[in-house]
Amino acid sequence: MTRKIAKVFLKSVNQPNIDRVSLYLKSLKKFLLIDDSLKTQRLEWIFGVSQLISKSKFRQNNKYEYGVELVERINDEAYVYVSTLMSTSTEESLMTLLLKQRGRMDTFCVKALKDLI
Repeated sequence: MTRKIAKVFLKSVNQPNIDRVSLYLKSLKKFLLIDDSLKTQRLEWIFGVSQLISKSKFRQNNKYEYGVELVERINDEAYVYVSTLMSTSTEESLMTLLLKQRGRMDTFCVKALKDLI
C-alpha cells in the first residue's frame, strides 16, 4: 500500500499546475515523516537514487562513457536521480524535477522546497 501511495504522489507532483503541486507536497511531507521500516525506501522512491549518466559509443567497440565524460556544457548534468517506482521516463523523481526546473521555474523549486521543509 505504501508503494501505491508513493506512486500516486510522484504522478501528482509531475503535473504542470504549481498550485496543485503545492498541496500534494504538503501531504507528501507527512507521508515521508511516517516512522516505520519503509522510511528509507519511501525517501528513495520519492527523491530517487543518484546514478551516473551513461551512454555507449557505438563506433568504438561498444565502449561506455560515464558521468563527466558526457558533459559538453558547464550546466549539463553528469548524474540523474532515478525512482524505482516509475517505469516510464515521463514521470520522474522529485529531485530530478527540481534540478530540471532550476533556472527556468525558480518559483516552483523554491515553493517545493518550502512546502517540504
